[in-house]
Amino acid sequence: MRPSERIATLIFRYLRGELSGEEERELSEWRSLSDENEQFFQEEIVPENIRKDISDMYANKEVVWQKILEKAPGLHNAPVSKKPSRFSVISIAAVFLVSLAFGTYFLLRFPRQYQKRTDVAVKNSSAIVPGGNHAILVLADGSAIELDSVRTGIVGSDNGSSIVKKDSGQLVYSIGAQASSREMAINILRTPRGGQYSVVLSDGSRVWLNAASSLRYPASFSGSERTVQLEGEAYFEVVPETNAPFHVQVKGKPEILVLGTSFNITAYPDEPFMSTTLLEGTVKTGSKILQPGQQAQAKDSQSAIHVLKNVDVQSITAWKNGKTSFDNASIQTIMRAISRWYDVDIAYKGTIPDKRFKGGLPRNTDLSELLSVLQQNGIHFTVEGKKITVTP
Repeated sequence: MRPSERIATLIFRYLRGELSGEEERELSEWRSLSDENEQFFQEEIVPENIRKDISDMYANKEVVWQKILEKAPGLHNAPVSKKPSRFSVISIAAVFLVSLAFGTYFLLRFPRQYQKRTDVAVKNSSAIVPGGNHAILVLADGSAIELDSVRTGIVGSDNGSSIVKKDSGQLVYSIGAQASSREMAINILRTPRGGQYSVVLSDGSRVWLNAASSLRYPASFSGSERTVQLEGEAYFEVVPETNAPFHVQVKGKPEILVLGTSFNITAYPDEPFMSTTLLEGTVKTGSKILQPGQQAQAKDSQSAIHVLKNVDVQSITAWKNGKTSFDNASIQTIMRAISRWYDVDIAYKGTIPDKRFKGGLPRNTDLSELLSVLQQNGIHFTVEGKKITVTP
């Protein structure tokens, strides 16, 4: 594969939320080689730019080849250096156009004749914006801190631990000399619909909290166990401690024992089951021990645990990396995710087609853009205020 083809492929996989850790580093290295590379990357990931290119290309497939010739007339004959140059960027742009033309960047495949149209229902959703870093921190004494409205720096303290809000919108707990092992000061981090937040716990473990979720945890861990309680969805990177195993409790679900690892838990009350997906390390959920790339599913603490192998972990954790991604998802699954991230209510009318979707979009995509893509695949909507009704 030519270097230009490789970079175009990496950008394409980035948009779909499919990059591995090694591929992310490779793409990052290329972006850092020159300002021109970085500018090209930033332009090519803008949803509106991509939609325009695809719209033009599907209206006339000859445009694809014409654009390639315009951008890189000597593409097939000239060598491509890894060093930054104007030609290398043009070559990558040409190959990237081909990827967009014949790939599946958006959900499923576009119809052969992509129609650039936006109906009234989609236009009505233009005022609905995607979520962001929004959360409320509840301290042990019951006082609540709206993290959106406080400045960066120390926002509070509990049981001798200082709580710092970073510029990145992250909470960090630091254990002070006065931390007491005799008290258990419990804090709660809550995200609303349309919110997300991350927190570094007192042991250094990091948790990303998705929309409409809550995490209950001690301001400082003590004793031989570290236990947190989750509702909703979170991604964990747990610092291993041999003498203090990490436990995640979800009401009515099997407890998860962690031995130093990276994993994702989805446990929303409106989802049919809780899922635990392991990326690195080892976790035990109920009686099942997971290996990296596996997912455990359970309806409740009394039901059997089903283990799936070789799941698409990049798609499952895409939300943490600023993307929305689905793999063989029903429209109901997609709409539940839309409800949480865009803070809207969902209703259904009539018999909804049983379609499955694969692919994704940047998480900062306007809702009108996302609904427009779904409409091109036979799903229709009416929008009234913040209520979306799905229709056949």
